[in-house]
Amino acid sequence: MSNGISFTGLSSGLDWNSLVNQLMEIERLPLQRMETQRSNYSSEKSIWQQINTKLSAFDTALADLKLDATFNSKKVISSKEEIVKGTADSTAVNGKYTVEVVSMAKVDRYVSDTTFTTLGSSGNLTINVGAESLSISLAAGDDANAVATKINQAVSNKKISDTTFKGVTATVVGGRLMIEGVNTGAANTLSFTDDQGGVLVGDLGFYDSAANRLQTAADSHIKVNGLDVYSDSNEVKNALSGVTLTLVKQSLGETATIEVKNDVEKTTAAVQKIIDTYNDLINYINDQTKLDKDSKTGGTLKGDTSAKRLMDRLRFDLHNSVAKVGAYTDLSQIGIKSSDKTGVLTLDTSKLTAAIEKNPTDVKVLFFSGDTTKPGVGDKLDKFIDSYVKAESGVFAQKDKNYDSIIKDLDKQIESFEARMELREKNLRAQYLAMETALAQLNSQGNWLAGQLAGLTAQK
Repeated sequence: MSNGISFTGLSSGLDWNSLVNQLMEIERLPLQRMETQRSNYSSEKSIWQQINTKLSAFDTALADLKLDATFNSKKVISSKEEIVKGTADSTAVNGKYTVEVVSMAKVDRYVSDTTFTTLGSSGNLTINVGAESLSISLAAGDDANAVATKINQAVSNKKISDTTFKGVTATVVGGRLMIEGVNTGAANTLSFTDDQGGVLVGDLGFYDSAANRLQTAADSHIKVNGLDVYSDSNEVKNALSGVTLTLVKQSLGETATIEVKNDVEKTTAAVQKIIDTYNDLINYINDQTKLDKDSKTGGTLKGDTSAKRLMDRLRFDLHNSVAKVGAYTDLSQIGIKSSDKTGVLTLDTSKLTAAIEKNPTDVKVLFFSGDTTKPGVGDKLDKFIDSYVKAESGVFAQKDKNYDSIIKDLDKQIESFEARMELREKNLRAQYLAMETALAQLNSQGNWLAGQLAGLTAQK
């Protein structure tokens, strides 16, 4: 559309402005087609980018099946978690064990004497923590709060140069100074000395007596299948290979049953994830490529052969039998099947669980065999997917470049066409204006001649 003043047919009686607008609408029809093409290509590009994202998510889920930890994970089940719990790594041996917590590991704990209010003299207090020691400078007049603050600050300062140092913690409870070790175990007992001949220790009342030593550092003691096991912690790692037992409370005369077994749920969840991500991809492609034969309408990628090739290849690699490395050669043997109509996968959890419980390694090598001469289902899929998702040279990267090139070319065509249409409209308006001007001049001359003729007639 033109800008500025427009002229109607004052002389001709024609609405040139309306005529020009109608002519330009006709001449701009190719522009509408180009803009529709650009919009369609842009939509297709977005859809392929979404397919890329969904295929990458499937590939990521598939990668988890390469990991030994996905198939060799173990878990610990306790019959009485209020007594003992546990975790296990992949080296743990499956089995059942009885555990009795005879005694828990403890820290050393001291409290100042009831007569302590403030220190009567200054000096250095040394706290020995097992084989380590900590020196604190104290002053006459320090009360329980001041001493606690100085002890904790000394611990923090030492940790800067000695990151392994655990030390002690000091608090004030009921007005009395309480000091306790951080680490449990009989080797982590506390003792106190000073450089004032025992005056500071005497003021504080840190004596090895029932009144001042509230708790004595001790190792934990458990019985596993009747065998005595001792540890300096309540996180017992030396009872069962690959298993950490967490002691919760003492259970004299009461046992809990600990079972170490394969973590079937973790493996099943990993397999379910590849099914979910695959189905998400296939359902999306099905939606974008569907075609109603009667109405000839459908998804944006209807009739796109490259989308069909992608689905066909994925289905082929998923359902084609592989060379035998373990017990299985086909996904259906572990409970994974496909719908003939839509291609989505379904999982028979009980069948997969049975396969994992029998031998998780057989399930793993069905996906990733570790043998390049006998690739598993995952090996084949991984290689094919990589050809699509590779950053620079993959199919998706090339599609992106192609769409960008087409859209860029269309943008140039649209820009050029719009410039031509603007010039065309400007020329048309100039032509019609010239015609109106010429007609106005003719009309003026005609009027003049008519006037002259009328004058001559009047003189006769």
